[in-house]
Amino acid sequence: MNNSNPRIPNRRRWSPSRGGHAPGHIRERFTDWLEADQPERFEDRDEQMLTRDQILGQLWNCTDILESGWCHELDIPAGSTYAMAVRDLKQGRS
Repeated sequence: MNNSNPRIPNRRRWSPSRGGHAPGHIRERFTDWLEADQPERFEDRDEQMLTRDQILGQLWNCTDILESGWCHELDIPAGSTYAMAVRDLKQGRS
């Protein structure tokens, strides 16, 4: 999509490597995975089978704020981002 109006920013598709705001279904997949006790393999609501690393990798650079209840559950500071949570989980601290 090429937008010639300088007042309307171009919207790019989500890219985990670029980071920023992640789509809701990806963030929801992460919390569903947490509720399932963080298995190594997880079937999401769309019946897609994902590994733990795939789920964590999708939010590696996500700047969205994780809900405070999940921050408490993961023993990370309230106001932490999804990226902070997945990095903590990857390093085995939560």
